[in-house]
Amino acid sequence: MSSAAYLPRVMLLAWMLNLGAFCQAEDKLRWNEPPYDQFAGKLQGVLEEHYPKLQRSVSQENESEIRWHADTRKFMVHIPSLTGKWQDATEMEGPNRQGILCTATIREGPYQGMAATPQTFERFYFKVLMMTPYRKDIDAHVVVRLYYPPGVDPKFLTEFAKTVRQFSAEESAEK
Repeated sequence: MSSAAYLPRVMLLAWMLNLGAFCQAEDKLRWNEPPYDQFAGKLQGVLEEHYPKLQRSVSQENESEIRWHADTRKFMVHIPSLTGKWQDATEMEGPNRQGILCTATIREGPYQGMAATPQTFERFYFKVLMMTPYRKDIDAHVVVRLYYPPGVDPKFLTEFAKTVRQFSAEESAEK
């Protein structure tokens, strides 16, 4: 068999090994394990203080994703592309005027996304605050998105942002 025939097999094997490593890495990132469980508890405390009807759920497919929501619904939202042109409207869940939606996902390594964080995105009916605190001691970051309506209490936003930032500050406090 020629060496050219081995190339597809080698590439497939390399892909499978990478997939296996990815799956194993994702398995250890769970909200029910330290230090993520403490962070989730603190975040939930801040959210429940302002939104007592808050509900919490962890994704069944990926235990590294968690969400809190109260009084949300689906919106049709136009989002500009990177070139500035408007894309067709897409369905997006967001809060009603008295509601809130918060999602958090644990990821390995430092944040390497395109958006500079923290950053607030305007979605016409609501805003999305995105934060990505990183902890060097566990080599992981959390992508936190807070979907909030206009007129939200500024004290709540300040307290929420402070709590999220504490995730990266806890590293030095534990040493």
